[in-house]
Amino acid sequence: MDHCPHCGCDLAETPSHGRSVPQNRRVHALCRELYHQWPEHGFDLIRPKSVDHLRYWIMTQIEGYHEPLRTIRISTMDPKVAYAAFRAILDESNAENVFLNLDGNQVTRTRALSTAFDKMDHPTATKLFTQMDDVIAALPGGGFNAYRLLEEAKLRGRK
Repeated sequence: MDHCPHCGCDLAETPSHGRSVPQNRRVHALCRELYHQWPEHGFDLIRPKSVDHLRYWIMTQIEGYHEPLRTIRISTMDPKVAYAAFRAILDESNAENVFLNLDGNQVTRTRALSTAFDKMDHPTATKLFTQMDDVIAALPGGGFNAYRLLEEAKLRGRK
């Protein structure tokens, strides 16, 4: 059947991404609660500027959900010093979805990909959101339990 029996619209031309609104709301609520519980001291992986900044950072920890923008090989100075300098510059920028990664003597600037409804289908979003739960659970210091974070958000009245 190419047309809707009720309204007559052409079904073949209607894009259907099938994204789950409750699933999308869940991951945003999870990141919001994680942001509110993020340690202020002694956790040097990232100092999130906002909920979206934290959500994008989590995505860059998952293979396939970020893209490298530029890689700089450092041979004339200590890579950790160069990384700290680049990170300071990046921290001053307003880009919430761009991050630096240090691998040996190589600094890579990466950008988290978009999760907009029109850019990501349901199976891909489901896989990403499941992997985000895994990244959150594997954070140093024992990580965070996604279910527990969401329950605490409900108790506080945050949705």
